[in-house]
Amino acid sequence: MSFIASLFGVDEENLRAGEEADRRNAELTAQYAARLAEQGRQHEAERLLAESQVHYDQSRIDADAQVYEAFGEGLDEGASNVRGFIGDTVGAAVSTPFKLIPWWILLLGAAGVALWFFGPPAFLKRA
Repeated sequence: MSFIASLFGVDEENLRAGEEADRRNAELTAQYAARLAEQGRQHEAERLLAESQVHYDQSRIDADAQVYEAFGEGLDEGASNVRGFIGDTVGAAVSTPFKLIPWWILLLGAAGVALWFFGPPAFLKRA
């Protein structure tokens, strides 16, 4: 029993009925393909069996795989939302002062900090 089936329960009677119907359908298809082969229509019999298998494979529903896939998609979406929120918040906090202060004041402030730490440039010093 899968994890999802243990959570939500499984209608065992319905499950058995579906498996029995699939088994019976496969038997009838095999019988019909055998009759076609007896009539010398082997190519049609092979095509019938191949198409029957394709339809059977397409009609199978793996609920566990679908739920796990949806869970993974939801987890990715949630992580993306968290990353987006954090990135937007940090980006706004860093960029807001630069938006509020004019560029020329920022440039004068940067020049003042450079002069404070490194002193005046060599060409301005007296020899």
